[in-house]
Amino acid sequence: MGQRLNIELKRKKDNKDLANCYYHWSAYTSSALRLTIEIMENFINYHEEDNNIMRAIKLLQSTGAGVIKEDYDILNEEEQKYCKIGDNRNLGLISITEKNMEETRTWEESRVEIYLTDEKDYFKGRDENRASFWCLFEEDEEINLNDYVEVAD
Repeated sequence: MGQRLNIELKRKKDNKDLANCYYHWSAYTSSALRLTIEIMENFINYHEEDNNIMRAIKLLQSTGAGVIKEDYDILNEEEQKYCKIGDNRNLGLISITEKNMEETRTWEESRVEIYLTDEKDYFKGRDENRASFWCLFEEDEEINLNDYVEVAD
């Protein structure tokens, strides 16, 4: 087994799935936490992105992941400029269609769910950005990322 991790980005207000990413060797708590912190440290860079799907892709790409070819092909030309095609399951494979996100879920051994607010003012919504971990022997632990992520006020 590859300790397969699935990181899911969801819109907090309606629990809508935005994107997910499969990482082949990252389903340990320390690896999953490192990837989650990396994503959340980049949240401020993309908090004004109007397109929630593109915001999710950019956040997942900040870990080194890329969009699977099938989903990349459905993006428009402008969106493709900001995306890279994923070809390495260790670096992460991003899915954005419901079909491919569901397939990613079938591979997972552990999951991190990151709930993002729609607040344009990052600091106003900061307390609402949370992640839930189901990693390492399926521990269920809710983590307030603000305890881990340093952002200058």
